[in-house]
Amino acid sequence: MELFNLEPYFVSPRYVVFKVDGEADFAIWSGGEVPDKECPRFTEIGINLKTDVEVEELYSQWVERSSINIHKALYTDVFGKTFLVKDPDGHIIRVSSAD
Repeated sequence: MELFNLEPYFVSPRYVVFKVDGEADFAIWSGGEVPDKECPRFTEIGINLKTDVEVEELYSQWVERSSINIHKALYTDVFGKTFLVKDPDGHIIRVSSAD
């Protein structure tokens, strides 16, 4: 999957699982029989990078890719640099530096 720069180790029509550093699983589930892109999403998936510089570098890479939907451009919040993207099902993914 291009968004996470990882190959999933399990894929079904509505559920995709990734291994992260061989220690944790990360899964995205559409939550329905057919993904409903019009359904509002009220939660975020968080990706915490080590530093603001890493967040800025990833943003620079992703903003150049037309296949990645940048939902909110890079900005500084109380916890540091952050930005939001949407996956194809409309899930909001926040990238930020670790608190």
